[in-house]
Amino acid sequence: MGRDLAEEGALGGSIPVVLENGEEASGLADMLRQFIEQSLADSPRKRRQARVLRGEAEFRAAEDEDVCVHILFRGDRIELRDASGAGAPGAAAITADFLTIAHLTSGQESPFALLVRRKLRARFSLRQLPFLLNLLRLMRIAERDGATARTRRLWIAAAVGVGVAALCWVIIA
Repeated sequence: MGRDLAEEGALGGSIPVVLENGEEASGLADMLRQFIEQSLADSPRKRRQARVLRGEAEFRAAEDEDVCVHILFRGDRIELRDASGAGAPGAAAITADFLTIAHLTSGQESPFALLVRRKLRARFSLRQLPFLLNLLRLMRIAERDGATARTRRLWIAAAVGVGVAALCWVIIA
């Protein structure tokens, strides 16, 4: 606990989230900015995660390829801007319909669950994989009551139980 307080004091607390297009920004850009700002304001852990992120990503609306938001993580600040349909070459790209992005940014859905269900699509190179995984971790909103951790522990316990039962069956048979 002391380390967290000392680290927060040394690092200055907040990370500026800058929307370059300001008042002219798209609804997607503004929604992503609000989500990032709120996530960082609510959690020292999220601020630490954001500080180590270095890279760029783009979010695309599946309904309209021209709606694209470029996000640049610099460690000490996060910049968002509307991009043209071409986007940024070499940036990791995340595409989803607007409703899915709204569910993600409101905490109703986990980005990892959306990827598994193919409601969220990601395009990236192997070199970008660590950045993309950390970005998705940053975007995940933890359950307040610990339901996600309990569910994960139950699945692990069930898998271990099935594995032990299978091993016993092989040994006995």
